[in-house]
Amino acid sequence: MATAGERPGGSGGGADGTGGTGGAAGAPFLAWLRSRGGFVHADIDLFADMGGGDRGVVARADIAKGENLVIVPTDCCMHLPADESDLSDPAPRAARHLVTSSPRPSPFLGSVLMVMSELAAGRDSPFSDYLAALPDDVNCVLGWSQAEKDELKGTTIDDSTQRSAGEAYASEVAPRVAARPDLWPPAAAASAERAAPAGTKTAGGSGGLDGLREFLRVASLVQSRAFHMEAQNWITGVREEGTELFLIPAIDMINHSTDPARRNTSLHKFDVRMEVEVDGRNVVFDAFFAMKADRDIRAGEQVLHTYGDLSDAQLVQTYGFVDLGPGGDPGMSDRCVGIMPSWCRRTGLSTWDLEATQV
Repeated sequence: MATAGERPGGSGGGADGTGGTGGAAGAPFLAWLRSRGGFVHADIDLFADMGGGDRGVVARADIAKGENLVIVPTDCCMHLPADESDLSDPAPRAARHLVTSSPRPSPFLGSVLMVMSELAAGRDSPFSDYLAALPDDVNCVLGWSQAEKDELKGTTIDDSTQRSAGEAYASEVAPRVAARPDLWPPAAAASAERAAPAGTKTAGGSGGLDGLREFLRVASLVQSRAFHMEAQNWITGVREEGTELFLIPAIDMINHSTDPARRNTSLHKFDVRMEVEVDGRNVVFDAFFAMKADRDIRAGEQVLHTYGDLSDAQLVQTYGFVDLGPGGDPGMSDRCVGIMPSWCRRTGLSTWDLEATQV
């Protein structure tokens, strides 16, 4: 469980002169990203070990304000667009089917289904090196056991009135998976070796409990890593109703801080052809995401941005952490939520004695 604005999972990696490799999955991921036109500053480690099983992005040398930290072409992203004409090349296998299906799934469930399909494809997926670099587990509320969720009752993150993930899986996910075994092979779900959270059950459907396990894991990944963007036609530039979700490789590894003084970068999306200086040379990008150093970043400093103006309750529910402020001092956080004792024990916050408060 990450507790200070850090996305959980994965082991730290060493320095190799081209960004931290993050162990076995890191080097192939960086090679894949560069082969797809992406850029990562040579002096940042994408897989720095932050302790406690968490990882973050850290500067390995001083970086000046204005330098590009990460550039990711939109074709590198896993994304389910509003229109079939906006599919990336190559597109995830299930993307075209999901975009044209009726009824179309919500942006969130569509993204989860898309990622499940790519995971099932294994090394045949054009995104396999990216998926292999993602954490195995994300401890957001979506994956908690029912007993753990029961302890949320009476707090600002009580979700007892919401439909359970098992019901959503049985009614909206399992029927789609069963109808297209070519996109979601039953064998892939059946071979999943991940343990389901205690107390979860499925009402049936393709893959049974194994399918639900994989759904919960992938849904947690999408919930904790996807960026929400206003829907827009990339060709015409016309803004459309709704929200689109993007899984943005490398950029989704940068952690959050509630404190503006600690943040040193921000996310920008460009939908026009643009020439950008990268490593002393000009490179043309069509549509891309970019993060620059908003101020000078010192060697050893973590690269941080914001996931939005979110309360601690929203951070726990969506990402599985609370922002403890500078130095990890709970007293520095001015936004608190009543957190049940077992979660406090797991995250080392046993000294907190919080009551449910309005955030």
